[in-house]
Amino acid sequence: GSVWNPMDGNDLLTSTSTNTTQGKTSVKLERWDVTIGCESVSTLDCNNDYKDSSLRRSSGCGRICWDPHDLDAMAVVLGMNVGIYDLRSMDCQLTLKNCHRYGICDLDYNPNRPNVIVTGGEDGLIKFWDLRKTSSSTSSDMNDSPIKVIRGAHSHWVTSVKYNKCHDQLILSGSTDATVNLFRVGSISSAPLLADITDSGNSNNENSGDYPNHDSTAATSNNNGSSSHKPSADGVEAPDIRVKKHDDHKDSVYNITWGGNADAWVYASLGYEGRVVLNHVPSTEKYKILL
Repeated sequence: GSVWNPMDGNDLLTSTSTNTTQGKTSVKLERWDVTIGCESVSTLDCNNDYKDSSLRRSSGCGRICWDPHDLDAMAVVLGMNVGIYDLRSMDCQLTLKNCHRYGICDLDYNPNRPNVIVTGGEDGLIKFWDLRKTSSSTSSDMNDSPIKVIRGAHSHWVTSVKYNKCHDQLILSGSTDATVNLFRVGSISSAPLLADITDSGNSNNENSGDYPNHDSTAATSNNNGSSSHKPSADGVEAPDIRVKKHDDHKDSVYNITWGGNADAWVYASLGYEGRVVLNHVPSTEKYKILL
């Protein structure tokens, strides 16, 4: 994988993953300054010590993401783990252990709330993590606990997860089940909806770890991708819902992306069949966020 420094167009990070003869996965990170030629300015070998057959086929091993709040930090997918590295010393400062059962496919930083990341895994789950709430144990069999989990949205690997770069309530996910989902996860965003704040006794508890059943209590999606939101028993709409489900692809979804600063409400998905599909956030959802 590769990622550009969000503040410096000449600063590039790349990662490559290889399988070693010992059955482990080795990840190599390199930092490049394109103004001085084709030689990397720093190199780091990240050795993943988890011996798991799923890591050999996982496309997520070696995925990297630059921390938008700290340009000296980056997150790296290391099989079932996430390593947080300091780019000044090229040392691992923190490790999220055993995040997903069969390996991690993708990750992304919350653009507005520091120390929060989202991961998608081969177990079909989407998990949100607070890097300040990780286990202090160094034992390799200890699991860190997410602050939120989206369950049942995908029936196969979650190949891509992306925060909206302006409105961190909105999350995109793509999967090898050929679907793309648009979620509103307001309860752990930097700017929860008013209903999230007033309804403090319900689903805005970060430590609950559960996600509302999108098929029965949060949202129901039609074949054309439209959705109808169902309020909770007290008349307040759930803060965390699936806004839309798209099944426009005939094969696995390879990647997804947001439109960027030019139009923060547009998103695109790329499938293995070669089709690129553009969609947009519904107007009703935009008004809930903006007003």
